[in-house]
Amino acid sequence: MIPEPWLYALLIVVVGAQLLTVAYVSRRIRFHENDASPTAGPGRSAGSEEVVCPDCGAKNEPGYRYCGRCVSELPGTAAVGRRPVPPIGGRSL
Repeated sequence: MIPEPWLYALLIVVVGAQLLTVAYVSRRIRFHENDASPTAGPGRSAGSEEVVCPDCGAKNEPGYRYCGRCVSELPGTAAVGRRPVPPIGGRSL
């Protein structure tokens, strides 16, 4: 039994998409490995410093509001000018 010609076309499209995906991912990985400075670590710029959680002592990347380990609010991220959110089904302030 000979497969239909459209099956060959579909196979070529699927294999081509996989090859393009692999090439894209490998290029992004190489780009990020070359971009990171040795003192900054992967994914961080040279001028950024880690933020230490005052409650559990875990190191967090800058820019986060809450600790990744204990979910307490990190220093320097106070909610300035934000309104409190009422609980679901509660009355608004």
